Amino acid sequence: MGIAGWTLLSLGVAAVIIMLTPALANWHDRILAKLALILTAILPPLWFWIEYCFIWNAVDETCRPSLEEFKYGQEVSRNIWLAFVALLTALYFQ
Repeated sequence: MGIAGWTLLSLGVAAVIIMLTPALANWHDRILAKLALILTAILPPLWFWIEYCFIWNAVDETCRPSLEEFKYGQEVSRNIWLAFVALLTALYFQ
């Protein structure tokens, strides 16, 4: 996982921590909680698209993983991302 992957993972973890922090008991009205949910919903799919179009395709075929390996990594990442979004959405609309 590159620096962008770690950055997105950090954003996701930070969003979950923000949502679960007891100090934000009235977080429904807070812009930070809304922003965390929106960014967690939008940034990872944008990253998946950028990674495929501009990073994976740009690398020489002999140096990059096969398309199947790349797709598998994308699927695993997507599933983790969907779990984060589902958790944050459930907490937000609780």
